[in-house]
Amino acid sequence: MIHRNVRIIMVLAILILGSAQHAMPINAATNDKKNLGDFSEKLESSLQSSENYYDEHTINILDAFQMEGEVVKVLQPDDPLTDEDEMKTEVSQSTITVAYVEFLKKRDSIFFFKKKEIFFYDTEKGQFLTFSNVSGNEEIKEYFDEHVHELKTTMQMSSLITYLVLLFAFVLIIPLLIISFTRGGSRSTAYTYTNPSGRGISS
Repeated sequence: MIHRNVRIIMVLAILILGSAQHAMPINAATNDKKNLGDFSEKLESSLQSSENYYDEHTINILDAFQMEGEVVKVLQPDDPLTDEDEMKTEVSQSTITVAYVEFLKKRDSIFFFKKKEIFFYDTEKGQFLTFSNVSGNEEIKEYFDEHVHELKTTMQMSSLITYLVLLFAFVLIIPLLIISFTRGGSRSTAYTYTNPSGRGISS
């Protein structure tokens, strides 16, 4: 009976795991509807070199716009140990690309996570910027504040199913296999003893 239950559970686990693997996300194509020049290529290259566990070519641009704005870069930070303001900054005007992007991260080839992030890009200098570089532009600040609560990393449903299947297998199937083999071994065990008459009796 235990062998039968184990077989049923294993079949169900294989079927669920198979369906989860078929549901693995396909690499999302870059949104070509946005007239962003070479931004997509630059972002792909940047993520490949800087983002841990990035799943290549999964960029999906959800929203984007370009504007003329102010870019502020800190050339020399202020020394907090002195009374003087020693900070030196460089302020320039440039065309700024603001892109609301989602992409995938992959762990152990089976676990996929979707990450949403806003990127800022100096189109004229070909450099990625931080929010602090462009936060002085009111339009960008409002856009960032509007979407900041959406910037997070979430596990894909297919990966969650795979995780639950593996957890299910570890918690339930393995103990059942151990019990099954233990009982099977105990039934096949035989022993012999000799009674006072000298005859061996097997059990």
